[in-house]
Amino acid sequence: MRRTASLLSAATLVAALGVSACTSRDDSANPVASPSVETSPAPSVGLPVPSPPAPGGPPLPPADVLTDVMYRLTDPAVPGAEKLPLIETAAAAEAEALDRFTAALRDNRALPLIFEARDMAWSPAEPGHVVATVIVTTANPGNGTFTYPMEFLRTGDSWQLTQRSADQLLQLQSAPEPTPAPPPR
Repeated sequence: MRRTASLLSAATLVAALGVSACTSRDDSANPVASPSVETSPAPSVGLPVPSPPAPGGPPLPPADVLTDVMYRLTDPAVPGAEKLPLIETAAAAEAEALDRFTAALRDNRALPLIFEARDMAWSPAEPGHVVATVIVTTANPGNGTFTYPMEFLRTGDSWQLTQRSADQLLQLQSAPEPTPAPPPR
């Protein structure tokens, strides 16, 4: 099935990341730094509860291997077509949507993003998948920090964001069926 990204959740992510840009305040009247906003979905949202590592089992990947996937997905210098291998079962039709997602992040001054992977564990539901809490911080300090549960899988010598996590993050949706043309008069 061909998939296409509908403006991804750049709108959602950018809206969340850019909320503070809609307000203004006079910092000279209040020298105390404002607290960071942290948005965190419930642990049960989208991912199963991670299982502890099995004694003697394979080691988890280093956190920077997983965050590197996220950095490349949001890098405006990397064309969407080159980002497809970073997402499980991504189709060529999604390249343009990935470009729009990155452009929206750039246009809303969210870039560069900083990613941190925490609480990594092997998925209890999908053998070989790693679940992690990914903390996203934008270039605009007023936007705060956002937390997303994400799942990654190993493919050969590299790691990918699972389609389920990409769907949640990027709001990938099935392409609508084209409507038939009206009959000629």
